[in-house]
Amino acid sequence: MEVWKSSNFEREQLFLYPTTTTTTTTTTTTTTTTTTTTTTTTTTTTWSIMIIVSWIRHRDIHILTVGSYTYTSDQRFQATHHPDSDDWTLQIKWAQKRDAGMYECQISTQPVRSYFVRLNVVGWSHGLGLANLSRHKKSSLLKNRFPLYAKRSSYSVPTATILGGPDLHVDKSSTINLTCTVKFSPEPPAYIFWYHHEEVINYDSSRGGVSVITEKGDVTTSFLLIQNADLADSGKYSCAPSNADVASVRVHVLNDAKVDANSKTNVSGKDERYAPGIENKLSWLRSP
Repeated sequence: MEVWKSSNFEREQLFLYPTTTTTTTTTTTTTTTTTTTTTTTTTTTTWSIMIIVSWIRHRDIHILTVGSYTYTSDQRFQATHHPDSDDWTLQIKWAQKRDAGMYECQISTQPVRSYFVRLNVVGWSHGLGLANLSRHKKSSLLKNRFPLYAKRSSYSVPTATILGGPDLHVDKSSTINLTCTVKFSPEPPAYIFWYHHEEVINYDSSRGGVSVITEKGDVTTSFLLIQNADLADSGKYSCAPSNADVASVRVHVLNDAKVDANSKTNVSGKDERYAPGIENKLSWLRSP
């Protein structure tokens, strides 16, 4: 089916889908000698126009919403549409600096039509409110690209912090204890993921000894515990709440080296670092 849009006089082919309605009517007629029952079944098929609007984030080519359904685990994103309106809105709660970039509004016509919105996040360090990206079927907005700004709000932006960073040093075979706090959030984050070397930590891995404890409240705190630390546990760890930017820390697992206070250690050719636990006094000698 082809229709003409009066707003911009451009012809588009739209998707149609059938709706079948079956109606059954039973009539009973009774006389003094006989009873007659007549059943009439009527099937009606109507064709309706179905337009689906999708929002796509171009930074990682991620489909955020399709119609009113959300296809991202980040619960800050939500698509809204009023049946009596031509507006399709992508709402981003607590806009972050990382949300800036190009977004695509894709309409399921044939051929597919796309409109682009560039979101600029300004004043993010002072806190943001809601960023609303709308696709209007109004001729005034039928442009290839137009900017939209997320403006400053009266409350602070949710912030994640890993205590003790940016570098933490632990002894080999000890327990790594990372504490991530999320502050200035109107509500606790829906989830907090922990990453090691950019990969989600598997708490059920064969390594064992890895656990997470999360306490939600005005300040949400997540504890990552890694028992029996090994050199392979060194590296970058990240705390990723659903409603805040990622916080990272670099963990250094050190060999459990202890130096006798009465001994003298020569070091040449490279730097050496010793874990806490050295008693009395450590002397350094310069090689001739």
